[in-house]
Amino acid sequence: MSRPHLYLKGGFSFHRSIAERVTDVVDEAILEKYRKAGKVAAEAANYARTLVKPGLPVLDLGTKIEKFILDEGVGLSFPVNLSIDDVAAHYSPPIDDTLVLPEKGLLKIDLGTHADGYIADHAITVDIGKTGGVYQDLIKAAEAGLQVVVENFRAGQNVVHIGKLVEDAIVKRGFLPIRNLGGHNLEQFNLHGGVFVPNTGSGYPYVLKEGDVFAVEPFSTNGAGHVVDGTSKFIYRFNKRSKHQLPMPLASYLEMIRRQCSTLPFSPRWLEGKIPKERIMPSIIELARKDLLQAYPLLMERAGGLVAQAEHTVIVHKDSAEITTVS
Repeated sequence: MSRPHLYLKGGFSFHRSIAERVTDVVDEAILEKYRKAGKVAAEAANYARTLVKPGLPVLDLGTKIEKFILDEGVGLSFPVNLSIDDVAAHYSPPIDDTLVLPEKGLLKIDLGTHADGYIADHAITVDIGKTGGVYQDLIKAAEAGLQVVVENFRAGQNVVHIGKLVEDAIVKRGFLPIRNLGGHNLEQFNLHGGVFVPNTGSGYPYVLKEGDVFAVEPFSTNGAGHVVDGTSKFIYRFNKRSKHQLPMPLASYLEMIRRQCSTLPFSPRWLEGKIPKERIMPSIIELARKDLLQAYPLLMERAGGLVAQAEHTVIVHKDSAEITTVS
């Protein structure tokens, strides 16, 4: 799931690579969990692609994808994002959503899985009406950016250098990368570990290490190449406990969210049946107002341009990148 570079809280909190933290035996066990999560994410994306058609309720699509993931025995690391056209990211169907897929458009399917908290983050873009033209060209541009990442993502490489290669690949095809979106490292139960992989040749010059795990996600657009916050919010995350006593049942709702979702993003839909339906959104809005939950606003292309996305999760090795999100 995407998050703008400029909104990373606290700047860049560099993590040690897995190999520096654990023994080789444990390291391999952890990497296997990343691989397990990645395989299911890839299978879920393939399944999702078969469902897409004009007129399909977005809520039905999201529910089916999330059920597929859970039925495969892994967890959801964030609610499925189903973002259309100039919405670059963070549209996840709300409770009782009435949105349906249009006759034509670009649908970004961004989904996340985890095995014991070890995350896979994977996205594809679908030409909803099989319109071709600029829709297909934007998809190919994002995929070309992703391909150049995978080819160069190995220990010792500087992420800014990789970002420049992504930018060149997308610009060569007549489009712009979205410069304030990019990849991010993954840690256990932490979707955004603090290291940013730019989609342009500017940013903090982090050097990749063996054992690092990253989600890499080029975005292409025929717009301005920059996203801004929308007004709507459909995804939230537990942020912190209250320093003051909360009234009941608000306190119990916050604790339930903390226990069930840990530090990973969630959809208010997931609380149906656990909290009275009419209390879900008022409670979430109040908890977010108190900064106890973090809200993820829609990310909109500033000029209203179409946006395509392509994303894999990769494990960094000495001479290569291992893609986990393949079936």
